[in-house]
Amino acid sequence: MSTKTNQLICPRCFFLLMKEKVKGHDVDHCIRCGGTFLEKGKENAILGKTASPDIWKETEICEKKPSQKLICPKDHHTLNTYRVTFDESNVEVDTCPACDGLWLDPQEGKKLLDIVLHAGQNKDSTFSDTPGIRSYLFQAFSGMPVEAWNPVHHRPVLTLGLIGILITAFIMQLTINGFHELLVLVPVTFLAGDQLWTLISAGFLHGSVAHLLGNLYFLYIFGDNVEDYLGRARFVFLYLSALIISTLSFTLIRSDLEHGFLGASGAIAGLMGAYLALFPKIKLYFTVFFIPIRLNVVWYLAAWLAFNISMMVIGVDGIAWTAHIAGFIAGLILGTFFQFQSIQQHIQSQ
Repeated sequence: MSTKTNQLICPRCFFLLMKEKVKGHDVDHCIRCGGTFLEKGKENAILGKTASPDIWKETEICEKKPSQKLICPKDHHTLNTYRVTFDESNVEVDTCPACDGLWLDPQEGKKLLDIVLHAGQNKDSTFSDTPGIRSYLFQAFSGMPVEAWNPVHHRPVLTLGLIGILITAFIMQLTINGFHELLVLVPVTFLAGDQLWTLISAGFLHGSVAHLLGNLYFLYIFGDNVEDYLGRARFVFLYLSALIISTLSFTLIRSDLEHGFLGASGAIAGLMGAYLALFPKIKLYFTVFFIPIRLNVVWYLAAWLAFNISMMVIGVDGIAWTAHIAGFIAGLILGTFFQFQSIQQHIQSQ
């Protein structure tokens, strides 16, 4: 429930601000004009690291403008006005020179987040970290992509935890008799109603060190940002949903298969699909025949999806292409559903 405060007044229309919960944090919101005041640090926690003035204020995309003479609700200093611009998009936001609080009119938070994140993909931007020789050699010999710039503001506890679980499960496969057989999914057995737990447990097993390492890399590259954006509860829901959907789709299509199916690839493909929905402007570095390439994630993942579809159509055995595709689509749909809401939309939806 919203409650009136006796202290803070809207700098725009002079209404009393209301305390609202957004992602577990109290913000001061005006129900009349829709503006919101965020104390220092809350813009990071609610919108993301790229919304913080510490990231964009002293860069080439930011220009100080004549003040709109708005008064800070917290300490009554005149707010400074800044225009943040990249490409053809711009937004004007106001910050307090004393407390570093941020005043956002309706939709400004989302615009600010999008502009700064987009600017960070420009290779000439001060945000962008050009990969060094180590990164180039890694990309050249592994074929793995590296993000251009997409910082997280929370430690990716679940992503790191999943990495630990997958490594532990693989060690147990190698050292404990019967562990593999107990948890691997055999379509014929599962569809007969036996060992139903393998629908999930098979997603924590791997067939080789290379299989494991490849999955762990993509889990970390895409998982940390998806977890950071969605929060832990939604991240778990998305990961398990993609795992179940990918495993079940393969099981139904290969219902006559009498040997085991395993791997976290379908669940991780779900994270890739969600990443595409949530961060369509991010660019990736990778190399082809030792030539460095910088490509938008949309094109990279579109090529990845096309490759998986073509391998499925051709009928190449040994890899569960169907599970990859199903997991990716599941993640894409859920990621689209979980896309960013402005602070005002979030408050209205409660």
